Amino acid sequence: MLNGFKTLAVPALLLMAALSSGSAAAQLCQVPLSIQKGDVDANIMVLFDNSGSMNEALEHDDYDPTIDWPGDYDGAAMYFVATTGTYLTNDNSATLVAAPNGQSGRYSGNYLNWIFFAATDEQRADLPLETKMDVAQAVVKGFFDRTTDVYLGLAKFNFDDGATILAECGTDATTLKNLVDGLAGDSYTPLGEALEDLLDYFMRTDGGAPIQYDCQKSFVIVITDGLPTQDLDVSAYLQDADGDGEDPGTCASLGIPYEDFMDCSGYMDDVAYWARHNDLIDWLGD
Repeated sequence: MLNGFKTLAVPALLLMAALSSGSAAAQLCQVPLSIQKGDVDANIMVLFDNSGSMNEALEHDDYDPTIDWPGDYDGAAMYFVATTGTYLTNDNSATLVAAPNGQSGRYSGNYLNWIFFAATDEQRADLPLETKMDVAQAVVKGFFDRTTDVYLGLAKFNFDDGATILAECGTDATTLKNLVDGLAGDSYTPLGEALEDLLDYFMRTDGGAPIQYDCQKSFVIVITDGLPTQDLDVSAYLQDADGDGEDPGTCASLGIPYEDFMDCSGYMDDVAYWARHNDLIDWLGD
C-alpha cells in the first residue's frame, strides 16, 4: 500500500495542495539500509497558473466591484493595456500596468470607471502596479528560495490540453526561478486535465520515477486564480471519482461566469480524490 494524495483547501492564489503519503499499512519503508526512513525527501511539484486571467491588474483596496460605477467604459468589458504608463480619461490621469513577458495587463471596465470617474487623486496615485502574474511569480520564487530538503519541480498549463512539466522533481532552485520568470499568461485553465498529467507523472515506475520509496511523500501545489476551462478530457476511470454526481457539469451549472463553449468542468476534485484514495505505484511487484 503506497502513495496517494489528498487535497487541502487554502486561501488566495493557492487553490489546492495535494500530497501523497503512505497508508498506515506502509509504515515499513523499503529503503536501503544506509538510508533512514526520515531521510527520504519529499517531492513537491508546483503547478503554476499561466492562464490569461493572471494578467489582470490588482485592484485598489477601496474599489468595490459589487457597485456598477458610471463612466465612459463598458463595465462588463475587459480592457487591455499593452504598455505600462500614464493614461488620461475624464481629465484624470493614472498609471496602468502591462503584464510580464509581453502580455497585456487586463482591467475591467467597471474598475476603470472607478479609477477615472470616482476615485480621488490620492487613490489614483496609490493604484497597485502589479498583475496577478507579478504577485504569483514573486510568491513562488520566494517559496523555492525558502524550501530545502525536498525535491522541487514546476509545471504549467499546456494551453487547452492539460499540463506541461517544465522541470521534474529534483531541479535546483535557481533553474526553477528562471523558469518562473519566463512564464506568460497565455493559456486556458484545464485544471482537471493538468492534475491528471501530474498524476501520471507520479505513477511512473521507470528509472526517472519521482517516487523511489514506498514511504516517500509527494505534494502537488496548485497556484491559480482561475476557474476550470477547456477541461473535459479526463480519463473515464477518474470521472466522478468522488461520487458527487456533478461531473463534468457546464460553466452554467458550476456557477462559472463563462459561456458553455469554454468547456468548464468539475473534474479537478475527482482526480485529486482518486489519487488520494489509491496507491500510485504497486511496490509489491518490485
